Amino acid sequence: MPNLNESAESDNAQRAEVAPPPAPPPKRFPVQALLLTLLFAAAVRVLFLGLVRCPFAKLFHIPCPACGSVRTLHAVFDDNPRGVWNGNPPSLLVIVVTGLLGLRAIYVMYRDGNFRNLTAGRVGQTLARALFLLAAVEVALWLLRFLGYFGGPLRLI
Repeated sequence: MPNLNESAESDNAQRAEVAPPPAPPPKRFPVQALLLTLLFAAAVRVLFLGLVRCPFAKLFHIPCPACGSVRTLHAVFDDNPRGVWNGNPPSLLVIVVTGLLGLRAIYVMYRDGNFRNLTAGRVGQTLARALFLLAAVEVALWLLRFLGYFGGPLRLI
């Protein structure tokens, strides 16, 4: 009669032999992430230097809802709180959230090689909702300025 301990040990030994191989490390996409980083850096540089005019303002000859965002950013760097208030105050938060979303885009591109999961998960959802809410605030401020509040519409430059 076979010993129960021996048969249990042989079953365990057989199971150990059939263990699946370890999963390969996840594939990463550093080249795509680097290219995206360079693209974002170039876009920020072009916007900050004022090399591109607002297409909305060019087409309709009125300031767009985000008008004053670059001026606000310049005012922040010049330590000019009045310039921030006279520009587009919500744009400061829009710039921060957009920057965080850009960093997340670089991370997701590195991790996945695409943007499908950019707004997935708690962080992605929070950033997307915050950007949507801040855009709504910018539009509301834009409409109020046309009604004469907050010093009226910003002048086009």
